[in-house]
Amino acid sequence: MSEEEKPHTFSILVENRFGALARIAGLFSGRGYNIESLSVNHTLDPNVSCMTIVTKGNEEVLEQIEKQLNKLIDVVSVEDITLASHIERGLILMRVKADHAGRCALIQILESFQGRILEMTPSTVSLELSGSPEQLDSFIEIMKEFGILELSRAGRTAIRRC
Repeated sequence: MSEEEKPHTFSILVENRFGALARIAGLFSGRGYNIESLSVNHTLDPNVSCMTIVTKGNEEVLEQIEKQLNKLIDVVSVEDITLASHIERGLILMRVKADHAGRCALIQILESFQGRILEMTPSTVSLELSGSPEQLDSFIEIMKEFGILELSRAGRTAIRRC
């Protein structure tokens, strides 16, 4: 992946208005930009939500995205935090095959990634794990050996470091 194609993380504050998410997603799709990851939730102010959007593009495209986002009526602020020191995390919920013999190894691996078991049956384990995108990708690769039955991956969320 070239330097120009690296993912960029935008932190966007938006007013909580009907259709705000649709307008922002429409801006991306209407201009042919892809959203790699999207996470939205309330802030401490109930009238404002924070959106974390991860997208790819060259410097010109990323500048255009930021300018276009700033023009939307619901947008309070836009910040590309990619180059700033920040913390970025994702979440995985997963159900994996785990017979009695393989369960101990699975649990040790999960603990090394600081994950959590949510539920166990005689043949499966349901788990959760949060971490950096790279950590989650590594974990998924390891779990493929056990047999992933179901996987749900939430969009990334990010904040600037202090």
